[in-house]
Amino acid sequence: MERKEIFNIIREELAGEAALEWEAISPEAELAGELLTESLERFKYLMVLEERFNIEVKEEDAEAWRTINDVIDYLEQHVP
Repeated sequence: MERKEIFNIIREELAGEAALEWEAISPEAELAGELLTESLERFKYLMVLEERFNIEVKEEDAEAWRTINDVIDYLEQHVP
């Protein structure tokens, strides 16, 4: 799966789950504080990503994600 395709899926899911404006979601956007303000939001979003990409993400891997780029990098390595 290409990076741009992964980003578009992430953007679509964030816009829906966290009720964010499409334009506010960039690859450089920070997950904590800027996009997902509460740990519950992060947990719910992780579950959405796991379901959408049909993968299981280790908690310690997800905790290392700081920006959307970090999520994209991870998914590029783990999504067939």
